[in-house]
Amino acid sequence: YTGAVFIDRGHVDDPQLALKPAVDALRSGRSVVIAPEGTKSRDGRLGPFKLGAFHMARQAGVPIVPIVIHNSNDVQPKGDLLFHPGTVNVEVKPPIDTSNWSVESIDKHITEVREMYLQALDQKPQSATSGGTQDQ
Repeated sequence: YTGAVFIDRGHVDDPQLALKPAVDALRSGRSVVIAPEGTKSRDGRLGPFKLGAFHMARQAGVPIVPIVIHNSNDVQPKGDLLFHPGTVNVEVKPPIDTSNWSVESIDKHITEVREMYLQALDQKPQSATSGGTQDQ
């Protein structure tokens, strides 16, 4: 009844099949909200990005609209059930066209989007790893 789109995680051997309901929703004009990290970090630093949201946008041929949330850890640290007084700023970045993305170039694009988040959060990468999904 809420219009939620469920991902069938039973298809771990075929990620495209698992993401199909979300891709279909995007193609029909619906918006899907996804945290690229998958979860909040304990220390407020930007965590590694998961691949799913980026693959969904590429497959559906829709833009990604990055939304950077500042200071959320001050208001509700990970694992805390209570909200604390504070100000959370939300920054909506310009849409990113995914129409020219390919499977081969997606790691590069994820790195670029993650760099945008790091810059907006005034954070520096912690380490260099491969795959486009870790701190770089």
